[in-house]
This record gives sequence, structure tokens and C-alpha cells, in this order.
Amino acid sequence: MRTWDAPRNASQSRPCSKAAKKLNPEVFSDLTLKFSELFYRSHLVKKYRGYLLLAEDGTTLEIPKSRQSLDEFGYVENQSTVKGDSYIHKANSSHSAILYDVTNGIAVDFLMRPFRYSEIPLAIEHLNRTDAILHGQKIVYLADRYYDSAELFRLLELRGCRYCVRAKSNMFKHQVAAMKSDDEWITVVLNGQWLKRLKYEQARESFMKDPVLHVRVVKYRHRSVDRATGEIKETELTYFTDLDEKEFSSEEIAALYAKRWDIEVSYKSLKSGYELERYFSNDCSIARCAVCAKVLYHNLVGVIRKEMDRSLSKKRSHTEYAYAVNITQLNDHIRKNNLLYMIFHRRRSGIIGLINDVIGLADKIKVPVPPRQARNAVGQGHICEQADQIPYRWKELAEHDQVQASLNDRPPVVKYKIIVARQYIFEQTSSKHGFYMRSNIQSDEILDKKKMASA
Repeated sequence: MRTWDAPRNASQSRPCSKAAKKLNPEVFSDLTLKFSELFYRSHLVKKYRGYLLLAEDGTTLEIPKSRQSLDEFGYVENQSTVKGDSYIHKANSSHSAILYDVTNGIAVDFLMRPFRYSEIPLAIEHLNRTDAILHGQKIVYLADRYYDSAELFRLLELRGCRYCVRAKSNMFKHQVAAMKSDDEWITVVLNGQWLKRLKYEQARESFMKDPVLHVRVVKYRHRSVDRATGEIKETELTYFTDLDEKEFSSEEIAALYAKRWDIEVSYKSLKSGYELERYFSNDCSIARCAVCAKVLYHNLVGVIRKEMDRSLSKKRSHTEYAYAVNITQLNDHIRKNNLLYMIFHRRRSGIIGLINDVIGLADKIKVPVPPRQARNAVGQGHICEQADQIPYRWKELAEHDQVQASLNDRPPVVKYKIIVARQYIFEQTSSKHGFYMRSNIQSDEILDKKKMASA
């Protein structure tokens, strides 16, 4: 019989204060829900066409190695080795998930569960935990391909939520194959075998009364550039939704789903900016507290960020691009000015002053957002590049003759940028860069200022 080989002196790797060991991780989880409850009572709530846009996504977090974390979260089998009668595991892992409000920049709920948990149970737990907080709100639920579940769709319908979910190729495949257009409603009837696989009582009872599920299927063709070959590819993306076509057209469904990308940006901020997987103790409970506390802090920054983005959008009327706040610079400014210290000591005037000062910095820490950046993120992410790289691509394109002659001899990265710029279906007059560009897939026509003036 094999035994678990726990790492030696795991709990003594770094000293822990007695106060930190007394912290209860569940308190921070409840505080996240309390934060959301108070926020939705405030006047700061923003909506998209009358809806809250809630995105669901999961991730894997590495937890410090200890007997406690092993028992609570488990481990990744392909990251362990067998030595004699013992397993030597490299890391303990948690399957975590966020229910994220992309319109307001906050994590409505955050969960850390054992590694073997799948996406759907976490998503349904989110719905149950936030039911009272979000009651009465008009909601569109956004999720990736791992969440296209008939059971989840019915539970969302029972709560009055709409949904827009990226579809897997094998989901409702017979009904989708029978479609005669790229946007139509399909009818799915759950048979007895399907009903037996349902895991949640509420969904099972509903399907027993009405086994019919009506889903709108939207097919959208997305053009992207392969980074390796530089070839332009067309990918058909399929979405499941119950939004009416009179309210959201096919193109608007694709644009709506693209807003889910903000949850990916949020995960990047948490893992890179806030170092979510960096712990000051090997104690499992303290590690959980640290993770949940960072999520709570991320909510504070998120509310301020969305307010700053809103103030920038009001100034956009005569500008080329939309602008957004640089999250890293915003976070650095808030941390250096001790916002948490003032909150802890309840210094109301200092908090208000700091927030007003930060919002006033919006023009100094803003970054341009490319017109098509959101649409590029509909699922592939091949041509989502930083805004500051766009002028570089345009300068490369401005030298059209030289580029055309030596395109194959250029490094793959430069070649990729040039091809992406050609794909940029966009008409723009820019005195800043000194030329007029009209590019599309069939035509690489570039005119300089003199040609544009003569035309």
C-alpha cells in the first residue's frame, strides 16, 4: 500500500504569526459577497444596454505543498512521480473560479475548490451563492466552451438570466447540422437517457415537466492571422444564446461575447500584477486567505478603473480611438498611496481625496484601444496585440514597395505584424502618422498624404 510522502518541514519554511493562523478563509469569501451586495445597492452600477454582463471562467492555482493542502485540494497527477511506495508530488493545485462582472470590473464571487472539480459545478455554485444578491437584475451570462450545458442553460432560465455561451463542436450537433442559416432557433428534446445524467434536482424537476429546450444558435465567421505561417484563416465560431434576434443581431451577439475578454484581463492582473500564487506561508489556510484578500483588493481597483474608463469615454467624441486605463499603473498608484491603510483606519476624507486624485490621473495613465481589439478576442485571440504596436505596423506598411519585395526574407515576428496590418479592415485618416491607409484582405492599397490630397 502506497503512502503519501509529505514534504519535510513544510509548515516551518517561513515563520507565520499567530494572528495570521487565526484567520478563517471563509470570512474573506463572505466579504467578497458582501462587497458585491453593497456595490449593487450603490449608484455606481453600470450596465450594457440595460444588462449586467457576468462572465464565468475558471483557473488552476498552485497551492503551497503541505499535508493540509494535499488533503483539501489534491494534486495534479502528471506533476507527480512514484518513489518506492510513495508519491512525490511537485505541487498541490486548486480549481478556482470567478463570477466576474465585466461591466463593473468586480468579482461578484470567487471560489477555491479541489483540483478534480469541473467547471459546471463551480458555475452552479456561483449561481446559488449570488442568487439573493443579483435578484431582480437583468443579466447576460457569458462563458466559454466548457459551459455549454443544457442543465446550466435551464438553471439560468429559471433564474431569469439570459446567456451567451461559446459552443463546442459536438454540442447539439444534430440540431446545429440541420440549420439552414447562420442564425436560427433550434429545439432540443431531452430523452430519458439524458435526463438520467442530470445532476441537479432543480434542473431535473424542470426538465421532467418540460423536456424541451429552445436555443438560438449564431454562427459567426472570424478572420485571423496564424502567427507561425502568417496565413489569413477564417474560423467559424458558434454561440448559444436565448437573446432575441430583435434585440441583438448576429454581429451584436459576437460583439457581446467579445466583452467576456475582460475576465481574461482580470486573471492576468491577479496572477501577474498581484502575484496571486505567491505566498508568504506554507500554511494552507493562510494561503487561501491571501488569495481571497487579493481578489477583494482587485474589486476595489476594478470599481475605480471602470469609473475612470467611463470618464475617458465621455471625452471620446472627437478622438480616433477609445481609451482605457492602464491597470498596472493604476494599481501601483493606489498601493503607493496606501488606500488600504486609510480604509482600515476609516479615514473617510483621505479615501475620497485619494480616489478623486486617481480619477484625475485618467488622462495620464490611459492607453488607446484599437477599434477591432474587442472583436479580435471573440475566441481565437490571434491578432490581439498591444495598442502601442499599431503605429509600428503602420510604419512598416507605409514602406509598401520595400515590404512587398522583402516580405519573405523578414523575421517571422515582423512578417506577422505586416500581415496583420494588411488584414486590418479599417479606414483612417491620421495626420499624426502622415499617411492614409485603406487595407483589406483583397487589396493592399496605401496612399501617402500627397496622393490623398490630390484625390
